[in-house]
Amino acid sequence: GPLKLLALQAEALAAGKPPVLRDGMPVFVNMVKTTLDHFDDVAAASRALSDAGYSPVPHLPASRFATVEECQSTARSLAGVGAKQLLVLGGNDLQDRLEVCAYPSGARGLVAAELATLKDAGFHTIGLAGHPDGHPGLGWDTAATSVVLLEKARPLLEAGLNIVVATQFCFDARKLVCWLERTRLALKGLQEEISSSVEIPGRVSFCIGLPGPTPRKKLERIAQICEVPSLFISSAFEIADADHD
Repeated sequence: GPLKLLALQAEALAAGKPPVLRDGMPVFVNMVKTTLDHFDDVAAASRALSDAGYSPVPHLPASRFATVEECQSTARSLAGVGAKQLLVLGGNDLQDRLEVCAYPSGARGLVAAELATLKDAGFHTIGLAGHPDGHPGLGWDTAATSVVLLEKARPLLEAGLNIVVATQFCFDARKLVCWLERTRLALKGLQEEISSSVEIPGRVSFCIGLPGPTPRKKLERIAQICEVPSLFISSAFEIADADHD
């Protein structure tokens, strides 16, 4: 399945391409720094991945942009280095940047405002964040989170763009499966509704986040940064580490 890496990790992967990874594999390139010039690192990593035969999926957090021109320029530059997919996010620091952000409603506002920009730049697939635990900014309310996801998905599908719903990792397998079933059904219904007025609506796929082999303390720290509830992390480790080594 797809990989998610930091910019430096992505460049290292491209330089020493493992034979087990297929050509065209999507590789998500994380935008971890809050400065706009970090997109230069993301663009360099995306170019290296594209040159190595992978499909880079750079992150595009709405919170990074003070003007629409910054966003449009960044999207075009990422397309120019070979990216055909983007992961559009609100950004963990969106609430702190509402007064200076060009898209105070986050990913939903960016998608609505820049739909033509994304399509004209040549992107064929837009990633949207899925939240099996609910969005922390919505009080972990899964129903409200689903409504927001459908609102983001509608204009993209109507424009014929494909979407991939990408999740962070989730430590509660039952909750993850139930969320996937509900969300898949809801998006299928939206596609059917759109198909009555749009000749070729976009397609929908899912990318479920899974953590790689990671020490428990580090995984707990990553879960905190990514705002992922870690209530079930203990039981997950007990199952995986039966001999407690």
